[in-house]
Amino acid sequence: MSLNVPTNGSAAAAGLISLFYKRAGNLIFALCIPIAVILYELYHFYIQKYDQAQNHIAQLNKLYMQTVDALASEKAIGWFQGRMEFGPRALGARSILASPIDAGMQARLNDIKDREDFRPVAPVVLEERAHEWFVEPRRETRTSMVAPFMLFVFDVHPDKAVRIPAVRHVDGTARVQTVNRNQHPMMYALLCEFERRTGVPVLVNTSFNTRGEPIVCTPRDAVESFWTSPLDALAIGSFLIEKGAL
Repeated sequence: MSLNVPTNGSAAAAGLISLFYKRAGNLIFALCIPIAVILYELYHFYIQKYDQAQNHIAQLNKLYMQTVDALASEKAIGWFQGRMEFGPRALGARSILASPIDAGMQARLNDIKDREDFRPVAPVVLEERAHEWFVEPRRETRTSMVAPFMLFVFDVHPDKAVRIPAVRHVDGTARVQTVNRNQHPMMYALLCEFERRTGVPVLVNTSFNTRGEPIVCTPRDAVESFWTSPLDALAIGSFLIEKGAL
C-alpha cells in the first residue's frame, strides 16, 4: 500500500497523517497507513561512502551547464552521482533525466527502458517552486509542498500543464518528487540551472535501468547500461559522456 501513490495523496489530503499519530498504538491501523507517512521526515537512505568534496566546484558547475545543454536539446541522460540509494524510488543518485517540455519524451523514455507505452514518468521539482506547478487535491491554497520520496500524487497546475506535458498523466496528475538544497545538493543545482535556462524548475526523473535489469549500482553498471541502451549521454561524477561526441 505504501507505493499506492493515489491512496497516499488522498490520505495526506484527508488529514490521516495526524490521525495516524494519535492512533499509533493500534497496530492494525498502523499497518494500513503508508510507511512513507510514518517515516516522512527521514531522509532517503544511502549506502556506500562518498565525499563530494572530491569534485571541484568549477568542475561541477561545468557539468551542470553541459548537462542542461543536453537536456534542453531533448536528450535523455543517465545520471550517476554519489552514493547508491536504497529504497523504492530513484531519487537523483541513479536516475535517467530528461526535459519535461516535449510531450514526446514520455514515449521516448518508455522506449529506452523497453516498457509499456502507457506508463507515466515522474517529475522532480525544486521544493520552493513545487506549489507553483502542482496542486495538492483539496488544498488549492497551499503555499508549500514537500514530497521527497516520490510517493504522493498531485494535480498538475492547470496554468502549467502545457509547459510540462511529459510528466502529466492522462488524468492530469503527476507523481511528484520535491528536492531542496540540503536533501540533494547536486540535483538541486541541476534543477536551478535548468530553470535558469528554460524557466521550468522541473525535470523528468526515472530509474537508471532498462527492462529486466536492476537499477545501476556501480560505475561499471552505469557505463554498460549507457552503451547498451539508446541513452544519449551519461553524467558520472564531474564528467559528461555523449555518444555523438565519440
